[in-house]
Amino acid sequence: MKRFCVLLILVLALTAPIACRKSKPVESMAPVDPQVEKLKGLIARAHYEEAVKQAKLLISQAPPSSDFSEILYYESYALIFGEKDYGSARAALKRLLDFYPQSPHAVEAQQWTADCHYWDSNYDRALKEYHKLEGAGKDAEAYALYQEANCLLLKDKVGDALTTYRTLIEKYPSSPLADSAQLMVANTYLKLDDRALAKSELQKFMSLTKNPALLRSAQKALQQLEEQKASGQGAGTVK
Repeated sequence: MKRFCVLLILVLALTAPIACRKSKPVESMAPVDPQVEKLKGLIARAHYEEAVKQAKLLISQAPPSSDFSEILYYESYALIFGEKDYGSARAALKRLLDFYPQSPHAVEAQQWTADCHYWDSNYDRALKEYHKLEGAGKDAEAYALYQEANCLLLKDKVGDALTTYRTLIEKYPSSPLADSAQLMVANTYLKLDDRALAKSELQKFMSLTKNPALLRSAQKALQQLEEQKASGQGAGTVK
């Protein structure tokens, strides 16, 4: 397997799964039990271990109710973003999806389930879970396509990854992830040592993107390509 150039590492760092960045839990519109409010407060103060213990206590005491899905959701959040315990998080997410498929948190729970497999480097299972986000709305589908392409690239299925990135770009051109996908197309050509196509895709990206961080990455990569051309190096040696 050919070694990834530095652009791939940089791009994946800049465009890592949105869920990788610790986000504020989604608020439910339904009335919330005081015990759930306490659980939310623990998470807001980053007391994740205590939040997990509180969630498990509530789950053991409470009969199935509308609040039960909220408890599972916040338990998953604490396990993922606080404890980094992806296996336990998947178990909680599975219960949420199995028993409360109509929960307002269902789409996010499915996304987190796939992400947990991705973060554990289980790319085959992650692909299956991301595929389940089809029909879940524009943002969820764009995210799933981007992550599917990343999984394929990490599995060294470069051609399939390239096709999936392009599908995202064509189907959801206004999505913020379309920018990232376009840059990854250029990077994929670098992985294939096709410097001419990589340069063309980078130039296309730079003419369209409004993301300053990704623009700087593309400019740096293009500069490296020009330097390599002048020195006679191959595209696969970008450092």
